[in-house]
Amino acid sequence: MERHAAVCVREYAELIVPTYSDIGFRSHFRLSRSGAEILVNLLARPEIPTDHLRRRPPVSVEKQLLITLWVLGNPEVLRSVSDRFNVTRSCLFRILKRLCIAIVNNLAGQFIAWPKGERVADAMEKFQNDI
Repeated sequence: MERHAAVCVREYAELIVPTYSDIGFRSHFRLSRSGAEILVNLLARPEIPTDHLRRRPPVSVEKQLLITLWVLGNPEVLRSVSDRFNVTRSCLFRILKRLCIAIVNNLAGQFIAWPKGERVADAMEKFQNDI
């Protein structure tokens, strides 16, 4: 059986994403460009390695974050996302796992606050009304 190279978008994160307007960036990644830059700076830690296996170049923290935001914010199959960002599916899975764990372990406590007191009842009521 003959193997065929996957058709992928070359340098999407590096060349195309920077051309998006701020509105276009937010519509694709569900976060402002400045918010994404803040996250990159907060996530640039040792648990987000950019090292690589085999002959592919390392994946930058910026690109790893864009991949993660894209997957979390868009209803698209992972095969298409790996093609869009020119990473293998196995690399995509490692990136998603790594970034989600890093966000939970390093950032959730700073940015996610559970409601307390009266706000709990208000949040529950709003949730029920939205269902």
